[in-house]
Amino acid sequence: MSLGTSQTWTTPNCDNNDILMSIAINNSIAAGVIVVAAAGNSAGGVTSPGCIGNTTAVGAVDSNDAIAYFSGRGSAMTDHGVVARVLE
Repeated sequence: MSLGTSQTWTTPNCDNNDILMSIAINNSIAAGVIVVAAAGNSAGGVTSPGCIGNTTAVGAVDSNDAIAYFSGRGSAMTDHGVVARVLE
């Protein structure tokens, strides 16, 4: 999913801050669905649903494999995130 909130979190997850999204993600996981979501476009943290603990958050790296200036970042990325190279 490429969607997100305007609020960002730097914590490992935001499950208690976005309870309805957390319930929806956890129900999807329980049904066997892998949930992958953008980490967001703010270097200040990771947006929801990427910050939900059972989501795989995806951030971006540039052509030098450095975290892109616009990519979401924070403990959620360390805890349950991956990065992908931006095609230029």
